[in-house]
Amino acid sequence: MKNRILKRAAMPLTTIYFALHYLQYSGEGPSLIRFYGKDLLLVPLLACATAAAAELSGRPQAIGIKEIVLTFIAVAVFFEGLLPVLSETVVGDPCDIAAYAAGAVLTGYAIHRDRILRHSV
Repeated sequence: MKNRILKRAAMPLTTIYFALHYLQYSGEGPSLIRFYGKDLLLVPLLACATAAAAELSGRPQAIGIKEIVLTFIAVAVFFEGLLPVLSETVVGDPCDIAAYAAGAVLTGYAIHRDRILRHSV
């Protein structure tokens, strides 16, 4: 993968994501982590999946800010806009959108931190 950070982060992120699923459904742990931890990790996980799919297709491609922003928008629109309209059991939560945004910012920083730090000095 061109984005080494994504390659190294894929398995730990996936493990943490499923652990958060367990915490949410078992009712254990702090509610802030139970309800918003998965949302925070969703954009980074999708960035890892996108990079892996590009590499498997034989066309590895760097994940840029544009891809991260588009992923954030797609996730927010689908899970907080479209899904609540289509389902009687799903409710949109603005705090979820904030968690998706935080995950997108963390993803962008993790991938591009060298460039960000170089331009800030």
